[in-house]
Amino acid sequence: SYFYFSSFYPLHDLSIFTDPQLASTVDYQRKLRLLSRDSTPDVGSAPTLADKIFVNKFTLLAKTFTTNYLSNFSTEFLFLKGDSNLRHSTGMGQMYPLDAILLIIGFILTFKHSIQIKNFKFQILLMLLIAVIPAALTRDGAAHAGRSALLLIPFTLLISQIKINRPLNHLINLIYLITALNFTQHFYSYYRMTSAKYFDYGYDEAVLLATGSKLPQVWLDFHNDSPLMSYLFYAQVPPRDFQASLPLKSVDL
Repeated sequence: SYFYFSSFYPLHDLSIFTDPQLASTVDYQRKLRLLSRDSTPDVGSAPTLADKIFVNKFTLLAKTFTTNYLSNFSTEFLFLKGDSNLRHSTGMGQMYPLDAILLIIGFILTFKHSIQIKNFKFQILLMLLIAVIPAALTRDGAAHAGRSALLLIPFTLLISQIKINRPLNHLINLIYLITALNFTQHFYSYYRMTSAKYFDYGYDEAVLLATGSKLPQVWLDFHNDSPLMSYLFYAQVPPRDFQASLPLKSVDL
């Protein structure tokens, strides 16, 4: 059961507040509301007051944030499937299913009994509430393993509150061992194949075949992805030549 930290991207390119489709989404939803009232509206019909109140940038942002926020606490994300991006997850959940039971027990014990550490309950609750805010504030932050990795801290503290006797401890260890073995065989078999495209597997092989071909031209189509880095590396294009072919505009600072 693992969380993976994702690479850093400029916040501007990820933030829900800078989503370039936000305005068009507002217009589209208001148009649908208009069509629900009149199937043949006049061109340029203005939205009603109700449309402006219930469909605007603020309501859409609030919905996106709430959806992203709650998805990081879902059982599907935490214990069943995990992050849909298989670079961040294996498709088996970010934690083991047994962890769900232990988390519930730990939560009950933490908030039912007195803890000697001052404000411990408040600190746990606060960490749970703020841990997924980084994920909720990004466009693809719904059930995102890397940006919700701070959940590991309160989750670990909750489970640590459980005191288990020796026979039960042996049983739990056995269950974890079986689960870990199942995870291991999944990781080295099924996941190895299903995650290939998420790690750009095949780019290097395709570029090597293309650069070694005797054909006058070879076209590489990687759909929405770019094989440029693979090509530049395996074709051994001198950085100076590549930079000269794409001169950057000078900017006075």
